[in-house]
Amino acid sequence: PEALLLQDAASQGLAALKVVTHLGFAECCWFATSAVFNVHYGVPEVFVVAAASILPDADYPRSWLGHRLGDVSRELNRLFGHRSFLHSLLALLIVSAVLGAPSWWITGNPATGVAVFVGFGSHLFADMMTLGGVQLFWPNRAIAVFPGRDEYRVVTGSGSEAIFVAVVFV
Repeated sequence: PEALLLQDAASQGLAALKVVTHLGFAECCWFATSAVFNVHYGVPEVFVVAAASILPDADYPRSWLGHRLGDVSRELNRLFGHRSFLHSLLALLIVSAVLGAPSWWITGNPATGVAVFVGFGSHLFADMMTLGGVQLFWPNRAIAVFPGRDEYRVVTGSGSEAIFVAVVFV
């Protein structure tokens, strides 16, 4: 029993690191988007970007979000697998329409709708920079990665992920 508790704690620690990576990268993408396109950068948008940036991992039961979703995450994983449908351009468009439009209407500010797109999209882009890549063009099973050479991509949960986060923040 103690070994299982330690294993679960270690797994949740790694999941928390991944969340921090996605949150940090998403906020940096939002900062860049707001600067380049002169989009409002306010508190609601920061929260919307953060929330949208963790949504793609709902299909992975061992992720921070998946752990909290429980059976829903396990069912999504059974139906699609990890880094497939919820890591695709199709999901990006659906989530942006389903969550972005209402957030725009609720706040009266189009920036919150754009924030959904940027937050969700930043997760896809960050996962493309890992060795595993994503099925960006789901249902096509082709794996999309960036950059093309393995040695330049991030190894999830390793020192390269910490370096990536530090570089993004700088």
